[in-house]
Amino acid sequence: MPKRYRNIFTVFSYFLICFQIFLFGCKPSKNSLPQFSNEADSIILKANRLQNDGHLNESIHYINSSFDQLKSLNEMDLWSKYNFCANHFINYQPELHQANLYVDSMQMSLKGIERQNPELHVLTVFMYADVLIAQKRYNEAFQNYYDGREFARKYLDSCTYKKFSYHLGIVRYRQGQYRKAIPYVKQSLSKSTKCKDSFSETVTSPQSYLNTLALCYEKLGQLDSAAHYYTQALNLLKNSKPTNKADRDFVNAAKGVVMGNLGGVWGKMQRSDLAAQYLKESILINDRPGYEVVDAITAQLKLIDILINDEKYQEANEYLESSKKRIDWHAAQNRDVDQLRSKWYKLRWQYAERIDDKNGVYSYSKRYIQLKDSLYAINQGMVPADMDNAFKIKEQQHNIALLDRDNQIKKLWLVAASILVAMAAFTVYVIWSNLKRTTENVASLTKLNHRIEVQNEQMQKVLSDLEQSHSDNTELMRIVAHDLRNPLEGIKAIVDLMQTHDKNEEDRQMLTMIHEASKNSLELVADLLHLKSAKEELRKEEIDLDQLLKYCVDLLEHKASEKMQLIQLDSLKINIYGHREKLWRVLSNLITNAIKFSDEGSLIVVGVEQKEEQVQITVKDKGIGIPDDIKAHLFDISANSKRLGTKGEKSYGLGLFISKQIVELHGGQIWFESEIGKGSTFYVSLPIKAN
Repeated sequence: MPKRYRNIFTVFSYFLICFQIFLFGCKPSKNSLPQFSNEADSIILKANRLQNDGHLNESIHYINSSFDQLKSLNEMDLWSKYNFCANHFINYQPELHQANLYVDSMQMSLKGIERQNPELHVLTVFMYADVLIAQKRYNEAFQNYYDGREFARKYLDSCTYKKFSYHLGIVRYRQGQYRKAIPYVKQSLSKSTKCKDSFSETVTSPQSYLNTLALCYEKLGQLDSAAHYYTQALNLLKNSKPTNKADRDFVNAAKGVVMGNLGGVWGKMQRSDLAAQYLKESILINDRPGYEVVDAITAQLKLIDILINDEKYQEANEYLESSKKRIDWHAAQNRDVDQLRSKWYKLRWQYAERIDDKNGVYSYSKRYIQLKDSLYAINQGMVPADMDNAFKIKEQQHNIALLDRDNQIKKLWLVAASILVAMAAFTVYVIWSNLKRTTENVASLTKLNHRIEVQNEQMQKVLSDLEQSHSDNTELMRIVAHDLRNPLEGIKAIVDLMQTHDKNEEDRQMLTMIHEASKNSLELVADLLHLKSAKEELRKEEIDLDQLLKYCVDLLEHKASEKMQLIQLDSLKINIYGHREKLWRVLSNLITNAIKFSDEGSLIVVGVEQKEEQVQITVKDKGIGIPDDIKAHLFDISANSKRLGTKGEKSYGLGLFISKQIVELHGGQIWFESEIGKGSTFYVSLPIKAN
């Protein structure tokens, strides 16, 4: 095809690619951001405990001061701090201006990377909607809930999406629309049965869904259904198997909450003894630091109601006094306890009626009515707000936008179709113009194809011969290595026999060294026999690296002394996991090479340095260095890498090849730096922990 035609087709192909990108966009990158650090997680956990215990000022002060002390913070750590603070100023110490500022900070942390972190983005959108709800800007809040839900549907899997469906159910519950909340919660519960990857998925989330379902049915007056779901939640918690302290603490606290709720239902069903049993057990669990102390107060109020009805006035009065102290304490911590105080006033009013305390009846009934009216005024507007209608409006707006987009796409397709028709006509012309040349080109191509087939057959024969030669060489090497085994085993056996006789200390040390050298030589023969085998499973053990290096140096000092060389060991007391004999072989080989290629009187330095989760071993000499022409093949089995030592010592080119394989089997790396006439430094980096 002429060059000008090829250029036209290139431009046209580029146009089509750009057109497809314009129409369908690009999918988000899968690259993940840094994970939440352990330090940040620990701070958030402790701040939550302070918050649950009612120490609200201390919790916000603690999280700010602790994060300020962290040396390095990534985007995820900052987001977790802002999320905690925003939730705190919405639900615990309502300061909506502060909450709004923290939500803005959450949004800034994720700006431009929302699709890489879809779950955090949706949590941020929902948190902003919660602020709007608290500000009574209900339509704006519902629009944000809708946007967050649609984003979650598009970019999250069903297991993650369920928590946001549950959040919408909680909004319904807070509105008092309990019947409309139930489908959202049931949808989340249904999804949770398919998501069992963690303790949160199998226990934490499902028990929350069951407990909320029961609350909805209790509010609707369907007490049998409420008791059924509370019992399911309680059984789930009792049968759970938490593996750490945090999960165990959660299970205990959650049991207390569910027992308190179930006890309240038994009380409404006139089963007083059973109700009192559950409520007292709930109070016993949660009325202590680190647990659901506010829920324990709620359980006390339920129990007081039952005791008054059962005419157990003395016990009721004791719980009234105890719960009042706890409510007052939480109020002093700037916690919103008006709902609890309202219930307490009502119970104190009922108690006063039963014991014929007229002053008490007047005083507490008045306080109850005033506080109830105040709470009604605060919540007015929340119930009538229609989330379904807001969602329908957003859905209609979305559909209109899609129709507009479809119209634009149709117009673009029409333009593209016109261009395609023109290009098709042009292509037909090009094909027709080139068809004339095709016939004469076929003959030339046939001849060329025949020549290629002949050359291919010749190449296949050469390749077959090379493979056979390689196989023969490998087999020969294995035979030689196998024949070396017998004399080495004989040496080892003789040394074993000599060690059974009494020897002086020097002789015993020499025999031990001969024994170990024979043993490791046999290991070398085994490696040669399995040189081409697949990656083997190492038998790893904990190794004292300092002791292993000292042993290697002691064993090779006599060889260094023959050339009047000094081996200097700068080691560390550190343990690693690996195969002792194989690592000994690597270290011995590197030190032996340093001796071999260094002049008489040279210094050889063996060093150890810890770098995070790795240990780096260096063997440095001031020898003859490595020529540039063999550096690229130094770790290969290659004749090019063989050379004589400074006193004519022979080299077989296997040591570094085997060393590299051993190091890589341990998950490490080996490399070198060298300069002719100035010496060489070999580096071995190994993981400290077992992998």
